[in-house]
Amino acid sequence: MLRFIIISLAFLSLPCAADTARAAWQDAIGERVKKSQYSAAYEAPSHQPVTQTDKDGGEKNLHNIGPDDVDWDGFYITAKGEKIYCPEAFREKRRQYAIKKQKERDELRIANETIAIKTTCIVIGSLALIYLIRNWFKLETPPSPAQPLPPVIPSPQNPLWWEEQRRRAEQKREEEKKKKEAEQRRRAEQERLEKEQLERIRNQGRSHEQKPTIGSPAPQKPANPAPDPPDPKAEQGLAYERYIGYLMETKGHIVFYRGAYAGEKDKGVDLVALQDTQTRLIQCKCFNDELPVNQVVKYLRHIKHEWENAFDSPIHGLSHTWELYYTPWLSKAAYQACGDNHIQHTKQSAGIAPLVKAFLFKEKKCYILPGQQFYDHLVSYIDHHNYKRFYNKENAEKEGFAHLPLIDVDTVKRINEETINNYIQTHPSTKKTINRPWLDF
Repeated sequence: MLRFIIISLAFLSLPCAADTARAAWQDAIGERVKKSQYSAAYEAPSHQPVTQTDKDGGEKNLHNIGPDDVDWDGFYITAKGEKIYCPEAFREKRRQYAIKKQKERDELRIANETIAIKTTCIVIGSLALIYLIRNWFKLETPPSPAQPLPPVIPSPQNPLWWEEQRRRAEQKREEEKKKKEAEQRRRAEQERLEKEQLERIRNQGRSHEQKPTIGSPAPQKPANPAPDPPDPKAEQGLAYERYIGYLMETKGHIVFYRGAYAGEKDKGVDLVALQDTQTRLIQCKCFNDELPVNQVVKYLRHIKHEWENAFDSPIHGLSHTWELYYTPWLSKAAYQACGDNHIQHTKQSAGIAPLVKAFLFKEKKCYILPGQQFYDHLVSYIDHHNYKRFYNKENAEKEGFAHLPLIDVDTVKRINEETINNYIQTHPSTKKTINRPWLDF
């Protein structure tokens, strides 16, 4: 309320100030006009008595004739109708007329100047009051929470810029912290599920090993027991091993699929790829997140204790390389461990290999399909003639390959012997390494 009263009084005082200024200006102009009139009156020549001789020869006194009695031609008309020329009175009339007109012009100019001064005072005062009121409300009124924050000027000289940078950095740290906590919870949950699954498998094994007590009926076995559901993690790892083996075959290697053949007894080597004098012992790791260092340590333990120090190891006397194929990335500790122990590591994303294996057996073109018994026991390579890969059986049959439906262990051995002999014919330098027990070791 006090603020409104002060603003109202300020607006009302503007016309008063303008009127005061106008009155002072008008008084000054009036004094100046009076001085000019007085000076003109003092400087004017003194009137001498005007005399004129009449017809009878007498003189008439005309000094009382004023300017109003004389017309604009300079003549004075007497009571008798006579015209008398009065030059002095005529000049006085013209002088007073000029003073009158000058006074009117001065009054008009003063009025115009007064209006201009009053308007200027009002406009300037109003603008000043508007500026003061705007700053007053801007400084004293706190910003409403609903109002948006002022835009941040992207410049290091602006303090708001640094505040915005700090806010973004804190927000980024919070997001990274939340992601890390979520990842830790996910890993803990995954480990818990794996432990429960392993414990369940162990309990199932113990229940099968337990003998029935005396007097209790023997447990009945179902006529057609349902097969155990496939482990998605194991299926993912097996598919990755087959894909890496296929890539080795496309580069001219003959591949022994130890991981798929021996399962958990592969002693850390999933693939053995041979080409001439090159022997590559490969471990495949298909993870959904980074490969931890304990996987590399486990691989090193197999290398030291079950390959390099074993008396019947097939690598004795051979130049060989230890390799690790992984996806999607290595942890920092795992990367350091590979470098310190001369393990060649290659990042390779997972793909889909053509799983129809075509080969030559007893001079006949045959093929087997994935899912058949002893599928992964076969040694394979690609020569784009008799040994090929296909994505479906129709393409294999178009090129003259026939399906081999049922095979046993002896058939697998004969197929592998024929495949190895055919590979030696095109790669004779591989004879030293190819006949070693890569699958049976």
